[in-house]
Amino acid sequence: MSRVLACFALAVLSPYIAQADAKAQSLQDALAHAYQSNPALLGEQANQRAVTENSVQARSGWRPTVSVNMDANYQQGPYTNAFALGSYTSNYAEGYVAAKQTLYSFGHTANQVKAADARSHAARHALRLTEAQVFTNVITAYMNVLRDRSIKDIRQADLSMLQRQVQLTTSRYNLGGAPPSR
Repeated sequence: MSRVLACFALAVLSPYIAQADAKAQSLQDALAHAYQSNPALLGEQANQRAVTENSVQARSGWRPTVSVNMDANYQQGPYTNAFALGSYTSNYAEGYVAAKQTLYSFGHTANQVKAADARSHAARHALRLTEAQVFTNVITAYMNVLRDRSIKDIRQADLSMLQRQVQLTTSRYNLGGAPPSR
C-alpha cells in the first residue's frame, strides 16, 4: 500500500520538484527581464526606429542639397611635333560646387512627410500592442507558476497526511487490530 502511494506521489509531484530549482523573482523583475530580452518586442522596437527614420528622410526633401565635384590632372612628356624640341608639362585642376533648393514640389514632399508620419504613428501603436501582448504573457506565466506552487504545497500536505494515515493503519494492524476489509 505504501509503495503504491509513494509511486503515485512521485508521479504527481515530479514536474513540480524540477521547478523547485528555478530562480525566484518578483513580477516586476520578470516584466523588466521580458522587456529587455524578448525577441518579438526587440524586433518591434527596431522596426519602430526604422520607420521613424523614414519620417526624417521624408523631411529632407525640404532641405537644400549640395554636391561637390573635384578633378585634378598633371601631365609631363615630350613634344610630338617635328618642329618643336624638348618636353612639356601640363597642370590643371577644376572644381564644381552645386547647390539645389526645391522651391515648389506640387505637394510631393508634404505628402511624403504626412505618409511617413502616419506610418510612424502606426508602428508606434504596433509596438504598444506587442508590449501589451508580451506583458500579458509574462503575467499569465507568472501567475500560473504561483498557482502551480500552491497546488504543489496542497498536494504535499495531502501526501504527508496520507503517509501519516498509512503509518497509523500499519501500526494498528501490527499491534493486533483487525485487518482492513477489502
